[in-house]
Amino acid sequence: FRLIHFGVKELTILIVGMNFTGGLIDMLVFFTIDAFDQKKYIRIIEAKKKGTMDEKEIQTLIKDELSGTIADIIDAESERKVIDQLMNSDLEPADQILSERRNMFYNAFFCFLLTMFTVIPVILPLLLISDFRTALFYSAGFASIMLFFVGYYVAPYFGQNRWLVGIGTLTFAGVITLLATFTGG
Repeated sequence: FRLIHFGVKELTILIVGMNFTGGLIDMLVFFTIDAFDQKKYIRIIEAKKKGTMDEKEIQTLIKDELSGTIADIIDAESERKVIDQLMNSDLEPADQILSERRNMFYNAFFCFLLTMFTVIPVILPLLLISDFRTALFYSAGFASIMLFFVGYYVAPYFGQNRWLVGIGTLTFAGVITLLATFTGG
């Protein structure tokens, strides 16, 4: 669209910088949410053991925390049993809780690394092909192939056709890219 007026060096720095920033933000958000959730769960279980909160209130909190999980599709009696079981559970040892928090950080850091590794196939054409337009064509092609396969491999989690989700992911990303390009994002 002739909206970008960068050379290879500037575009490579821009791509790496955007992935670094996006990956770092994701890492921090993922870890923070997981750690806060874990602390909230600990407070709920401790409230029952210490008697600092009404039992009905604790049941409501646990039920709310189960929202968006498999508990949403089980019958009411089974859900009540799960809630009762959780209310009567003990916390795992502190060292195991800390170990799980470390694993949360490692998982978040791994997401950051994956984000950074996706840069390689996108910038390699820019670094190896002298014709800028051709390099951009290959770079966009590699990015498109990666986006297709992201959709292709996550499709079973949605219970959908792999090809349709792959093409849908690619199309959705293309639309977002065009919107970002024209709005200066």
